[in-house]
Amino acid sequence: MLHGRDAERDSLAALLDGAREARAGALVLHGEPGVGKTALLDDAVGTAAGLRVLRTQGLESESPLAFAALHRLLRPLLPHLDRLPAPQARALGVAFGKQDGERVDPLLVGIGTLSLLTEAAEQRPVLAVVDDAHWLDPASADALLFTARRLGADRVVLLFSVRDGSATAFAHDGVPSLLVGRLDEVSARAVLQDCAGDAIALDVADRLLEQSGGNPLALVELAAGLSPAQLAGDAPTPAHLPLTADLERVFLDRARRLPTQVQSVVLVAAADDSGRTSTVSRAAALLGLDDGALAQAETSGLVVTDGDHLHVRHPLVRSAIYQAATGGERRAAHRALAAALEGQDDPDRQAWHAAAAADGPDETLAAALDAAGARAERRGGFVAACDAYERAAELTAGA
Repeated sequence: MLHGRDAERDSLAALLDGAREARAGALVLHGEPGVGKTALLDDAVGTAAGLRVLRTQGLESESPLAFAALHRLLRPLLPHLDRLPAPQARALGVAFGKQDGERVDPLLVGIGTLSLLTEAAEQRPVLAVVDDAHWLDPASADALLFTARRLGADRVVLLFSVRDGSATAFAHDGVPSLLVGRLDEVSARAVLQDCAGDAIALDVADRLLEQSGGNPLALVELAAGLSPAQLAGDAPTPAHLPLTADLERVFLDRARRLPTQVQSVVLVAAADDSGRTSTVSRAAALLGLDDGALAQAETSGLVVTDGDHLHVRHPLVRSAIYQAATGGERRAAHRALAAALEGQDDPDRQAWHAAAAADGPDETLAAALDAAGARAERRGGFVAACDAYERAAELTAGA
């Protein structure tokens, strides 16, 4: 069941109804990774009674192969090529390797794609679904966008999904689009209830909601990564909740394309919990990073700054970047943050960063964390106090 997506489902249902009544439509669903675009496409397919469904998907590995995605979409219709005007049929035949030819005319391929879909729709309405359109090969993208912009009184619906912030562009100007946003708290809790049931403790659920930032895929994956005892609150959860490899790959897609120094700055921002731009800037300088690296990180959209307030764009981006770093890279970031907090009247945070940077027993750090735990306990922060005492024990020789 799709929670919190009634408006989006209504929009898609209206398009399908329009196709049944000879009113063509096209729509681009866009949003951040894991927000549920593919789930909405699947839901539309499931409600497309009476329509012929065609599907394709952009694949990063096939993006250099011209017309690869378009061929997958139109392959069921190729037996009907002879119904098209000869120049269009020949253009598609050459594009798909069915005929020899020296050159493919992109305009004729676009017109042929439009003609083939509308010809098929004469028999029954057509729903064409294109997932991960940001990874389409450019030739397929051009032909499909050409078609989407020219549908009229046809029984055809063309749906795309596009990942916001992707390194590859899908310029869908002129095609209606709909932002698929994060879930509200009520809907997010319903998703969590579906995947974890009543076994999840309230404080654990609150933490998963905070970490996921309303991202439904993240809720499901993060809950799946915890043991029954952790979900029930009978065992401690990790300081950084684990992401599965697939979800991590999605959220690291943009970060890994950044220059090395910018990736380092983003890691410092992910390791920081002060939310202060000045702290991250000082730590970056201590690591020898260029002055412009933080500005580049902000330009990339992975880091957001507002005066002296800074945060990584999404909690899952933060978790993925932190997890993907090596132990040495994480320790270096924490060591720099601890040094950046020197003299900033924030001894607890400084002690935590110094402890995270330690790779062996350190009695001085253990004492500092004991003191931080005692202060947390006095403030009623019993979970934080417990974590501090446990880490202090780990840093005590012979503990």
